[in-house]
Amino acid sequence: EEFGFVATVKSIGDHKKITDDDTIFNDDLPILITEKDAIKIDKLDTNKIWILETYVDLNSEFINSLLRKLKIFLN
Repeated sequence: EEFGFVATVKSIGDHKKITDDDTIFNDDLPILITEKDAIKIDKLDTNKIWILETYVDLNSEFINSLLRKLKIFLN
């Protein structure tokens, strides 16, 4: 939606395996899914699923804070 697409969002439990029933929609549009959720797919018979790569951009303040905490933890 942030990129201007009209989306139908279907939420699936965080640790739930994705089944064929979870990918049934009344159209032929692609299904977009994150890499994190793609590992939950078990042999689905569909060519409609597009797996989106995800990236995390951590700012230097967060990284430095994490490194300080790790240093304390590891000492």
